[in-house]
Amino acid sequence: MQYVSRVTPASIPNNYDCADTGLYIYDQAMQAATGQQGAYTNVTKNGSHLSNLQDIQAADTFGTNNQNNKIINYYNADGREQTYDSSKADRLFNSKNIEVGTVGVYAPTPGSSGFTGHMITVTRVTRDIHGDVMSIQYIEGHMSGEDQQIHVFTTSGGAYGVGSLYNRYSDTYFVGWGEYEP
Repeated sequence: MQYVSRVTPASIPNNYDCADTGLYIYDQAMQAATGQQGAYTNVTKNGSHLSNLQDIQAADTFGTNNQNNKIINYYNADGREQTYDSSKADRLFNSKNIEVGTVGVYAPTPGSSGFTGHMITVTRVTRDIHGDVMSIQYIEGHMSGEDQQIHVFTTSGGAYGVGSLYNRYSDTYFVGWGEYEP
């Protein structure tokens, strides 16, 4: 968590898309915490371990793909356990499950084309004295050579407000919160 809270766009290779960025942050955090290098190689996709970090896609982390690959362990919406079934994922802005290192996953809306999903990684959560989420800072990678960016969801409305957690990206819907668990 300490490593993730200090991640900046400059510390991530520019040619990493959103899923690569999330997995890279996980990999580097595991190295900082345990000394283990190449933690991403524990991730399986289509029955094989990853040999290249960039072989992961957001589409691998939800729906049937995630149930088969078990890349993201989602927090259950019922608050009791975790699940690889993304349809049961916690989608709340004010979730007790959100912490530094949590990932948020977006899937394409049915009928959209040319977009396979999106992922963000939480780098800071601010809570009020009652434990309610006030803001969620996150980092994301992009396609087409764009650099990573840091954004914030807050309890207030607007372009990056609480509602944008669900509609920040066109042609997507918010799948839910989880964590890498290869």
